[in-house]
Amino acid sequence: MIMGHEGAGVVTQIGAGVTTVAPGDRVLLNWAMPCGNCFACRAGLRNVCENKPKIPSERFQHRGRPIATSFGLGTMSTATVVPQSACIPIPPEIPIPFTTACTFGCCVMTGYGSVVNVARVEPGSSAAIIGTGAVGLCCIQAARIAGAA
Repeated sequence: MIMGHEGAGVVTQIGAGVTTVAPGDRVLLNWAMPCGNCFACRAGLRNVCENKPKIPSERFQHRGRPIATSFGLGTMSTATVVPQSACIPIPPEIPIPFTTACTFGCCVMTGYGSVVNVARVEPGSSAAIIGTGAVGLCCIQAARIAGAA
């Protein structure tokens, strides 16, 4: 398996039908790739998409055998092939380093989303965050942004 589900880099090539990014674009990668058409996506619940786009297994092979990719991304590699919906363009005027940008693809959206969308932390409320790894730190920041005391 090619591990890694947080990534950022430069688009080197695009496939047929790709319209949201172009070669040379700086992007961060998002493992939560919605299809946009399933029941969950149509209901606005893109985070629980039932038909996440996938890259055909023949794109990742070693000695004729398919290699799985972590979360459909496989970012612990020098290059990867990902669905268009995994690529979030980084505006050229934002000089964010890739090592920081990649965190937005998982720990920021997981931490912030857990506090704001799941726990629904409100101004003046309290929150207990267990652990201060990347996701925990993002939870703490989100709780503060949400107004937790």
